[in-house]
Amino acid sequence: TPSADRRVRLFFPRQFHCTGRQRDWTAKKYFGLSNDWESLVTWTTSFHFNFGPEGLAEEHSEDIRRNQLKPFEQCLLAKSYLHTATPKHVLAALANCTVQRLDDALATWVPRWFQVAKAWTRMTWLGNHPEVFAKLQPKREHPGSDSDSDS
Repeated sequence: TPSADRRVRLFFPRQFHCTGRQRDWTAKKYFGLSNDWESLVTWTTSFHFNFGPEGLAEEHSEDIRRNQLKPFEQCLLAKSYLHTATPKHVLAALANCTVQRLDDALATWVPRWFQVAKAWTRMTWLGNHPEVFAKLQPKREHPGSDSDSDS
C-alpha cells in the first residue's frame, strides 16, 4: 500500500478502485479478477510468483509522468489492456505515464499474462479444474478425529 508521505499514481492503488459504494468499485472492470483488493493482489502476485528473485509484490511509484512504473503497476496495466482493450493513449493517461512506458509494460507483461491464461484455461479445458482447485485448498483437520487414537 502506498505511504501517506508521497503521492502515487492514482490508477494503481486500492483507493482508486475500491472506495465509495461497493457497487461502484472498478477493480474488476479494469482488471477482470475481483473487486476485493486483497484478493486481486493475492491472485496477481500468485500468478506471477516467479517474477524476479522475490516474486511480484504490490509496490507503487511516485505520481510523476516520466518516472518508471513499478513491476506491479506494469503487470496491472498490461492486464487492464488485455481485459478492456482500452486504447493505449487513454490507458496511459489513466496511469499518468507515457505511451512508451505503457508499450514497455505490454512487451514484458502481455506474454506473462498469456502464460498464466494458457495454464489456467488448459486445466479447465482438460476438466481438471475441480481436482486442481481441491488440491490447492488448505488441509483442515476434522474436529473429533484423532489420528493417534487406538479405536
